[in-house]
Amino acid sequence: MSLAEDIAQCDRETGLTGSFKDFVKMAWPQAYPGSPFSDNFHIGLMCEHYEAAWRGEIRELVINLPPGGSKSSITCVMFPTWGWVRRPADSYIFAAYGQKLVRRDAYTSLELMQSRWFQDRWADRFVVPKVPAVDLIDNDKTGFRLGCTPGGEVTGFHANYQIIDDPNKPEELTKVGLANVKDWMGRTMASRWRRPPAINSRILIMQRLHCDDLSQEMIDNGAVHVCIPANFDPARRTVTTWGKDPRMQQGELMDPVRLPQHLIDYLRRTLGPLNAAAQLDQSPVPEGGAVFKYGWLQFWSTVRQGQYSITPGAPDSLIVGRPSSVDQTIDSWDCAFKDEEESDFVCGQTWKRVGAHFYLFDQEYGRLDFPATVRAVAALATRSKATAKLIEDKANGPAVVATLGKAISGVIAVDPQGGKHSRASASAGLWEAKNVFLPDPAMPGYEWVRDLIVEILSFPRAKNDDRVDAMSQALLYLQENTSYLKAAMAEVRKSWGYQDDGT
Repeated sequence: MSLAEDIAQCDRETGLTGSFKDFVKMAWPQAYPGSPFSDNFHIGLMCEHYEAAWRGEIRELVINLPPGGSKSSITCVMFPTWGWVRRPADSYIFAAYGQKLVRRDAYTSLELMQSRWFQDRWADRFVVPKVPAVDLIDNDKTGFRLGCTPGGEVTGFHANYQIIDDPNKPEELTKVGLANVKDWMGRTMASRWRRPPAINSRILIMQRLHCDDLSQEMIDNGAVHVCIPANFDPARRTVTTWGKDPRMQQGELMDPVRLPQHLIDYLRRTLGPLNAAAQLDQSPVPEGGAVFKYGWLQFWSTVRQGQYSITPGAPDSLIVGRPSSVDQTIDSWDCAFKDEEESDFVCGQTWKRVGAHFYLFDQEYGRLDFPATVRAVAALATRSKATAKLIEDKANGPAVVATLGKAISGVIAVDPQGGKHSRASASAGLWEAKNVFLPDPAMPGYEWVRDLIVEILSFPRAKNDDRVDAMSQALLYLQENTSYLKAAMAEVRKSWGYQDDGT
């Protein structure tokens, strides 16, 4: 037996009995001859978890990894090829936001399987057609790999493995797009499994784009989670049954070859804080907040005053006493379209102005149908004694205004200018100037403030944004009307002969 034959036989046994990572190291030069294999801890961590999924030990797996980490090459090219060497009857469904990406990885996998190198080692394991349809590659052992995009047709196909690679395009992230992917996963892919006792496993690899993305839904449902940020964060270190992130120092690089620090710094500058947090840090929101910053938070309280940390481990926030008198009280409402499980929440808030400062006092929040919304608006108005009740003139807001306008005084339909993000950004200056105070969540009955804080700091990538929309509507109205009052008083003082300094 020649040396080449000895090497081929050794490779064959490694593919049949060795680890998945061993196969990746062998096959990489064949699949990517112009790109030398660069080993790193995250490669081994991914491979260990994929082996566990292949054995049926992991039912759902989420891997969050920065761009450039070879995740598609290992997941969509190497994993199914190695899987067919072991069990050629297994089937795979692959999905990504673009059909070109799906086909790219399918072509690479097909070329690897048809290469002389592969055929010399595992030709007896299975046979693929010489000219297959790249969207559906099958073999003579009943195995197949189907490629599609989220929302694509998969009727009639049942797979052992569902592999989703970045289902949402980062540049086109919308609430509708996020919902469509989750709906496709829940309604379509939920039934696309090979029947037991076959091994069934779902693998999602993506960047953390939003607090309500598919990653979060799978994690909430108990998926094994591997999070590998470009710079190490000890608070989010991955430790699972099948491996752990070996880094220990804050900021330590994931991979000095693939993502050196100078490239990370460049990407942070060009991507901006939100996209850099999502793609590099695997966090939907930058540390400390996006539009609204943690350092801007202030609170009023009846149980404590001074500097306290609202969240353990976070910087202290100023907590002041409850204002003894107020200059103006308003209610602000963001309404929903309909009372479906998928619809937005309804939120009403009571805000009070004391001079140039604004205090949140009360809140109604929940999924409410139209009659329940009308009752909630009336109930909040009774408690607050607000002089103005702002109701956004969208969704079922006009119907609420029409119903309550004759029964309750001060109901005002507000025509929102610009989008939610622009309105929130317009109100952010009041937070930065330390003019806004929230209730202290330590007070009995105000536990709901903690969820509000999460939404505020996560906006515009929070799971819901109705509380922020009601808040920005109130603050902008109060600011605008306060400005009018100041201008009017200035004119009065001028007519009385007073100077700008009041003399």
